[in-house]
Amino acid sequence: MGLRDKIAASQGTQQAPAAAPVAPAPTAPAAPVAAAPVAPAPAAPVVEAEVVQEAPPAPPPAAAPVAAAPAPAAPVAPPAPVPAPAAPVAQPPAAPVTAQTPAIPSTAPAGLEGEYDADDFEVARLNLVNSLGELKDSFDYSSFVYDKKHQLCAAGEPIYVIVTACRKYWQEQKSYGDNDMPKSWDTRDQAIADGYSEGYEKDKMQFARVGDLNFLISVGSDVPSDLHFNGVNFVMAKFTCTPRGYSTTVKKVVTEAIRGSLKQGLHHGIWEMDAFEDSKGRTTYAVPRLKGLKNAEQEIGQGFTQWLVNEGLVQV
Repeated sequence: MGLRDKIAASQGTQQAPAAAPVAPAPTAPAAPVAAAPVAPAPAAPVVEAEVVQEAPPAPPPAAAPVAAAPAPAAPVAPPAPVPAPAAPVAQPPAAPVTAQTPAIPSTAPAGLEGEYDADDFEVARLNLVNSLGELKDSFDYSSFVYDKKHQLCAAGEPIYVIVTACRKYWQEQKSYGDNDMPKSWDTRDQAIADGYSEGYEKDKMQFARVGDLNFLISVGSDVPSDLHFNGVNFVMAKFTCTPRGYSTTVKKVVTEAIRGSLKQGLHHGIWEMDAFEDSKGRTTYAVPRLKGLKNAEQEIGQGFTQWLVNEGLVQV
């Protein structure tokens, strides 16, 4: 609107000079004494009136204004704006098509036959040490442990991860100490159809959303690794995000993938992952958290994302 006001103002300024010629009229009144007796102004109108009477063809010119009626037809031009909106409408459908790019499986090494991708790798587990569980007696509380053997950081310190895959599903909620494998479903409706309800209450058939994140984790030389790029060692690991940590992990990844800087692929970013302490009643526990997202190519080196693809670690 500000720009339109400026245009209107400039147009008004251009009309002002045209009004300047009228200024002579006020100059005449400057000498009212001489002008009063002469009274040339009235004489002019009389002449014009006579001209109109003398030239009967004057009515035809009046017909000219009738021609002005077609001028309103010009406003019919509005149809022109109609095609303009049509152009933008064609663009939106084109964008979603890019999201439907099929996955390209990596080339299998010599000796392997068939089609292979990241799902065919046996991936070790990444665990967060909590106040309960089998790892609490061997590793620091709130630290991350790879393959149940290697503590990757000191308590409360971050590790650095690249997300290569993310999967959300629904899982049966179990009480601590129940060693039976929990049921899982791809959709909420499937869980409900099996007689479960969403939530967590002790001794009830309930389920909650969880997520699996596949990570490429930067590690030190003390951790066995066969993945190296630009002097950095990596290991692959799967981390399961329970309902407590879902919002601070999976939800962040999904948000960046849909609305943020990871629209080109999850592997284009590198995260800091640490843990913070929360409590429920008398129980305190460590909760995982992803933060500090940065561009992987800038932080690790040019060509890193393509290397991931070539190694079959991600699908594009």
